[in-house]
Amino acid sequence: MIEVLRELPPRPSGAWRVCVTGGIGSGKSALTKLLGRGPRVVLFDADAQLRLATAPGGVALPRIFEVFGKGVFSVVPHPGEAPPRASGAAAIPGVGLEESARQEPGAGLELDRAALAKVIFPDPQKKQALESILHPLVWQGLDDLAPRLGPDGILVAEIPLVTESRHQDRFDVIVTVDAPLETRLQRLEARGLSRENALNRIATQATEEQRRAITHLWVRNEDGLDQLSKDAKCILGLLS
Repeated sequence: MIEVLRELPPRPSGAWRVCVTGGIGSGKSALTKLLGRGPRVVLFDADAQLRLATAPGGVALPRIFEVFGKGVFSVVPHPGEAPPRASGAAAIPGVGLEESARQEPGAGLELDRAALAKVIFPDPQKKQALESILHPLVWQGLDDLAPRLGPDGILVAEIPLVTESRHQDRFDVIVTVDAPLETRLQRLEARGLSRENALNRIATQATEEQRRAITHLWVRNEDGLDQLSKDAKCILGLLS
């Protein structure tokens, strides 16, 4: 079900920039995929962009190491090598994590996402520090993609934290996906997240009131995939 919270702007001279957002477990990824089936739609996945940036050798790793230290990293093992060393570094016995990073920053390091989550979610300042590293990479990727679309295109970007980062003005239309709390918790538990951790993560995100303040179209995702598919078609119709 779609609730129109504010009138859509006139069609821009270039491609539409549409942001799909919402809290963890709301179903924003599902809606984004459904929107991606529309003609002239190009999807931008912020999470995929960040996974690439934080994968071994990713551009974000040196800065994350500098800010959060070795406790949120492990050394990527190389088969047949002992001890582990940074990719491309000389095989120096006894080289540890700090030395590997010093020889070739970011190379040979693997981000321990679970360890990082334990550091940032209880501490808003550390969470903000991580976001200050990662968010510019998202916006750079988005800005690189948008000019490639034709004037009749639709760029749909899944941006979970657009409310928190206050970058809603980068988009023409904000679509927020919501679902009842219990539904969200069940989805997150099915992904392997404990209820306690799920509630903690939800608590760190924007409130419904904050999301509504920036949203054009509010999608209540509680009636299954068939209804969500109808909602996606409706949204595409509004953008045609």
